[in-house]
Formats: sequence, structure tokens, C-alpha cells
Amino acid sequence: MNRKLLVLICSLFAVLCLVCGCTQEAPQNETATDAVSDGNLMSDGDLASDVDAEAIFEDGAVLGEGSIALTVKVVGADGTENTFTVNTDADNLADALLNANLVDGDDGAYGLYIKFVNGVRADYDLDKAYWSLQKNGELLMTGSHETPIADGEQYELVYTAG
Repeated sequence: MNRKLLVLICSLFAVLCLVCGCTQEAPQNETATDAVSDGNLMSDGDLASDVDAEAIFEDGAVLGEGSIALTVKVVGADGTENTFTVNTDADNLADALLNANLVDGDDGAYGLYIKFVNGVRADYDLDKAYWSLQKNGELLMTGSHETPIADGEQYELVYTAG
């Protein structure tokens, strides 16, 4: 089945679900991690358009469980900002974001290469775009797997075109 036909079928199914009322919002007292059932956001072949993908979590969502609470702001290609609270017991940023299903990517020689953030792909090899990792507005000089975390810290994932 070619890619365009598959995208068309998926789009029609999504519209049908909206019209029939098959989707529902998660109750506010539940975490948004329940919205991703298989633990993975998506793979490279799942998106027809890198930047036009629909976000998985809504702005303000609380993701994950744990005693450490991080604030993570995601800045999209169009400048749209969404802020999430990530609760975790992980000791590094990569594990916290992966466990909350906010990011996905590839493991490489330098750790996690983040390709997807909240369902939106930025892949330098494909489109010369990447996710810039920042802490309190300052560019991090470590990878997400090498970045230790502590309660109350603030991070940014910024879509950056090469």
C-alpha cells in the first residue's frame, strides 16, 4: 500500500472518530501518559508531514509519575509553545522524557538522538531540522542522557531548522 493512500485512510479514520464521538478527553486527575498505549510515540514512517503532525498531548498536560517534577516547554516550528509537567523518578533527562512518552528517537553513540517531541518530527538527516535542548533558556552542552535532573528544573525543546 503506498504511503499517500495510508495517510488518507488514517485521516479518514480520525475524522470518523471525531464525528462519531469516539475520542474523549482524559479526566483531569489522570496523567496523560495513558494517552499513548504502546509506549512509543511513532517511527519515521508514521508521519506524512514532519511539522504538520498533530500533537499528542495538550498544553498543560501532566505526564508520568514520580517524585521529581520538571517543567518542559516545547517550542514548535511555528513558534507555538506548549508547556508540560513531567513527573519522574529517573536520574537523567532522556529517561524522564522517554518514560513520559513526550519524546522518541534513536539510541546512538552519543546517547538518545531526539527525533520526535510530542508527535512532531525534526530529523536533521531528512530535513535539516533538530530539537535544540535547553535549560532555563541556555543551550545545554550535554546530551539528554548525560543531563542529571532535579525537582523543579525547567527545560526547553526547541524545533530548530538548520
